[in-house]
Amino acid sequence: MESHISPEYVSSLLDEVKQLKEQVSVYKKEQGKVEHYITEHKLLASELIEQQEAVDEAAIVAMTNAKGIITYVNDKFCEISQYSRDELLGQNHSLLNSGTHPKSMWTEMYKTASAGEPWHQQVCNRAKDGSLYWVDTTIIGYKSEQGKVERYIAIRADITEQKQLALELRDQKIAFDKTAIVATTDAKGAITYVNEKFCEISQYSRDELLGQNHSLLNSGTHPKSMWTEMYKTVSAGDTWHQQVCNRAKDGSLYWVDTTIIGYKNEQGKIDRYIGIRSDITIQKRLELDLLDLVDEQTKDLQAAKEFAEKAQADAEAANHAKSDFLANMSHELRTPMHSILSFAKFGTKQLAKVPLEEKGIEKLVRFLANITESGQRLMGLLNNLLDLAKLEAGKMDYEFKQQDLQLSINRILTEFTTKLEEKSIQLRVESTSRNSMAYYDYDKIAQVLANLISNAIKFTAESSEIKVLIEDTDEDQLMLSVYDQGIGIPDGELNSIFDQFIQSSKTDTGAGGTGLGLAICKEIINAHSGTIWAENNANKGAVVKFILQKQPPQSEKGCS
Repeated sequence: MESHISPEYVSSLLDEVKQLKEQVSVYKKEQGKVEHYITEHKLLASELIEQQEAVDEAAIVAMTNAKGIITYVNDKFCEISQYSRDELLGQNHSLLNSGTHPKSMWTEMYKTASAGEPWHQQVCNRAKDGSLYWVDTTIIGYKSEQGKVERYIAIRADITEQKQLALELRDQKIAFDKTAIVATTDAKGAITYVNEKFCEISQYSRDELLGQNHSLLNSGTHPKSMWTEMYKTVSAGDTWHQQVCNRAKDGSLYWVDTTIIGYKNEQGKIDRYIGIRSDITIQKRLELDLLDLVDEQTKDLQAAKEFAEKAQADAEAANHAKSDFLANMSHELRTPMHSILSFAKFGTKQLAKVPLEEKGIEKLVRFLANITESGQRLMGLLNNLLDLAKLEAGKMDYEFKQQDLQLSINRILTEFTTKLEEKSIQLRVESTSRNSMAYYDYDKIAQVLANLISNAIKFTAESSEIKVLIEDTDEDQLMLSVYDQGIGIPDGELNSIFDQFIQSSKTDTGAGGTGLGLAICKEIINAHSGTIWAENNANKGAVVKFILQKQPPQSEKGCS
């Protein structure tokens, strides 16, 4: 049976085939896109896996849901927290809270992360065994298609070692700042930092110091060369150490034991200096006081040494004077005694002659005169010794009263008329005093004057002059001076001639004298509350002066 296919049917079949071909072509294109997409997705997934592995290897990672429940932790999280994954999943991060941070920090963290913004902070957590560890933490909130945060990812880095080091450095700095005076400057010496102790000891505020130079504290105690040496040392990168005296704001001085170190930058140039100081004011004051004490003690020792040397010299001089005194006493005693004994013996022989001739009587008279003179000389010596003993023992009797010194002098000088005439010496008495009344014992002052006039006559050349001068002092006293024109006194002996048994080297000729006269004069004048001393006359010879009081002491006035 023959079939009949119409052209229209064939045409429709061809159209269907054509459409099928087009559909097959489109399918093949879409299949290629899918295969390409699947390939890219696999590559992306592979990269993400690699990135996650890298992150897991380097960071401490955790994820939580919107309520903060842990949904994922990596191995490093388990390792540092010491909790297993099973112990962590389903828990809240409060499990790790160390209590180190305030609640406000966690409030701020939730506010930031829930807004989809990264939150970053250094956090101290507590591990399972109770130990603390620090993590540098970044938390990011991820939002759903509806715009709500549906999970959080926290990426942390272990900074425990760095944090402990930082805390140790902080503690060291706190301890350092409490014990040391610290300042830093830039390369030009401008102050960039000072701690509280620097402000405290300098009395300047931090604002007053920053930007200033340390010359603000310069006390002027140290030479410029010290600061030049300091700059030379620290600018070379070496350490400079010295004790420095600074001046505080109120002008007071304080001492600091100072160490300055220069620090170089990467280019090898000094870019800052650090000065570390400690207060040594008390120690320095004690040291200076000790030095002063040592200096004083050294001076005292030197003075003691000089005193000992002088005492030794005085002892030797006293011993020498004693020897001289004994020799002089021997001479002074033996000479008149020999005269007395010899002339007495000669007189006895003369009296034994019978009949006694007129010539023999003349001899007897001369012998008796020599005996009398020698006896008087011996009596004078004994009287001096007795007077000196009484004066030193304070047993000398005085009869003080107010009387005219010039009248007393005139009476005393009459005893020396013969001696003055024998040497043709002129004696003048002058007075510039308005009133020559004084308070003294006549006999004792007569003894002083007699001794001074005798010495003046003894050492003044013939046909010369002796002057006695009376004058007022500024303190209601009378001063009497005896000027001679003799041989003078060496300057080094002006004081010693008033010591017992001492004679001037110019007059110590072995011709007589015991060195007691001026010593007795000194004791008498001291008893009159006066002073006696010797000077060399500008023209020639010497002058001996003494002072007497015009009025009796107040105690005696009250008893009168």
